[in-house]
Amino acid sequence: MEGVILVLPSVSVGLSGVFVLLGVWAIKIKKDIKLHRFFMTSAFILSFIFISSYILRHFMFGVKRYEGDFRNLYVVILSFHTFCATLNLPLSIYTIFLAFRRNFARHKKVAKITAPLWIITAITGWIVFFFLYL
Repeated sequence: MEGVILVLPSVSVGLSGVFVLLGVWAIKIKKDIKLHRFFMTSAFILSFIFISSYILRHFMFGVKRYEGDFRNLYVVILSFHTFCATLNLPLSIYTIFLAFRRNFARHKKVAKITAPLWIITAITGWIVFFFLYL
């Protein structure tokens, strides 16, 4: 159980980034709205799983500190990740809100910012995980 709680946040955020990429592919290349909706809803659910499991992990195991030789690089990546994640949370909620309201013109404009930010957050989240656990 401990292993699942330690790894679940990184797996879920990584998968959410993959689903965002698939969602962008579904709408831009395939022009399939239903497939796009499925991938983006899945990405949002995985992000919710991420934040829930991340908070649970910190309550159960405390904060893991990086103890390697690349502390400055780690801090820069962690800071960038935290900044992107903080921006992405309200943007992703707003982007989904616009889709549910069927304001697709605005949804498309905001999603052009949200999707890359979401993917960057996922990638930097994995990098932070590798620094801490590998």
